[in-house]
Amino acid sequence: MVTSGSEIFDPLTGQRTIIRKTGADTGGAYVEMESFHRAHVPAEPMHVHPFQESSFQMLSGTLHVQIADRVIIIGPGERVEIPRNVPHTFWNDGDEEAREIQVFRPALNIDDFFATYFALTQAGRINDAGMPKSIFLLAVLMQEYDRVMRVMEPARWMQVLLMRVLGPIGRLLGYHKQIRDATVARQPPAIAPITR
Repeated sequence: MVTSGSEIFDPLTGQRTIIRKTGADTGGAYVEMESFHRAHVPAEPMHVHPFQESSFQMLSGTLHVQIADRVIIIGPGERVEIPRNVPHTFWNDGDEEAREIQVFRPALNIDDFFATYFALTQAGRINDAGMPKSIFLLAVLMQEYDRVMRVMEPARWMQVLLMRVLGPIGRLLGYHKQIRDATVARQPPAIAPITR
């Protein structure tokens, strides 16, 4: 279980995140995270948070944020709100590390999703495109976190099919346990080169 003060790390992008307030801390109202993004790292996959509003409050550096078809650049002191179920992505195209506060309302289990996903990258189970290497792991991960994170590709009907058909097989094959086991190791390595 994620606790406030937990630090998680994604070796693929170099993103480091400190969970400042968990859903448990706020009675499920919100999750607050402080994230650090290395310069010149490509955008993460376009995605939505279907039942959550999210926001970025920039502390230093700049981020490009794409919300639907619109791209904005936000810098220190600026804030952007992203309504629930609106496609978005972000990236740091600047020359310095970007640092921001992200808030997700309501909390649901988004803090657990990020801790699990970052742990899976550290365990080598996520490919350079940011997707699970195993289609069974993808199906189980999608089932587990469908309420907080949905990528825009593949199409939604295909995601539902994957979850319903391959999800149960993935659980039988032990991928659910791999997700749980991956969350045990959450400390960032001393040197973490960007591999994407």
